[in-house]
Amino acid sequence: MESVLIGILTGIAGSVVSVLLYAAWMRKRINDRGGCPECGTPVPATRVPTSRRQALWGGWTCENCGTEMDSSGNELAEA
Repeated sequence: MESVLIGILTGIAGSVVSVLLYAAWMRKRINDRGGCPECGTPVPATRVPTSRRQALWGGWTCENCGTEMDSSGNELAEA
């Protein structure tokens, strides 16, 4: 029973680490491309979602000009 619990916890920890590494890689990739598509401001290290869409699917809002980007750094058209 203990080995099953250890296996489950190890799997959860590995998944969390994988998600964090992916997020850091995406942020670096966006900043390497120039950051914000409008003003070039780098995306911040910590992401605070400003909409439900950002909370569910990722993305950023530029702190400088307010441009909303998807998780790949592409500018989103206003609805």
